[in-house]
Amino acid sequence: MDADDISLPERIRLQVEFLQQHPDVSIVGTWCIEFTTPGVPMFQKELPTSDEEVKKFMLYRSPLIHPTVMFRRAVFEEGHRYDAKLTMMQDYELWSRLVIAGHRISNVPEFLLWYRMAEGFFSRRTGSRRAATEVQMRIQYARQAGLLRPLNYLKYVSFFLVRISPVWLKRLAYRHLR
Repeated sequence: MDADDISLPERIRLQVEFLQQHPDVSIVGTWCIEFTTPGVPMFQKELPTSDEEVKKFMLYRSPLIHPTVMFRRAVFEEGHRYDAKLTMMQDYELWSRLVIAGHRISNVPEFLLWYRMAEGFFSRRTGSRRAATEVQMRIQYARQAGLLRPLNYLKYVSFFLVRISPVWLKRLAYRHLR
């Protein structure tokens, strides 16, 4: 979690309670409110809560808001870690590997984090190398999950084009195409 993100005081307690009530879930996050000006919501980000929703959602986006992630210790005891060789998307790669390994991911359906959209948010998510890596990872996940369909490729091409577009177009796409 970055220093300028805001975790609500009850977040950790609610996530622990969620894991206690759902012993089949290995990783849990929460919903968040994205903002640039403190106290002024820009976007409310609701992520999937069911196993099937997570698997489909991962075809195009990460199912977790990284600063809200809570793991069961067993995930680490099994040897799962971020891939140190990767320079980007280590979180998505780990989530996809865990889902393929049979771990369940969910989200507490409450807005328990205010996530600051810091200056440079969109400019950091650019470049053909990064876009190609993201598309490649999503295709690999879709293939391994048995969810790769011809329509996926059209969406991956669209995703690639947005990623290599100018920042103003990324902002527009982020606001209207999510």
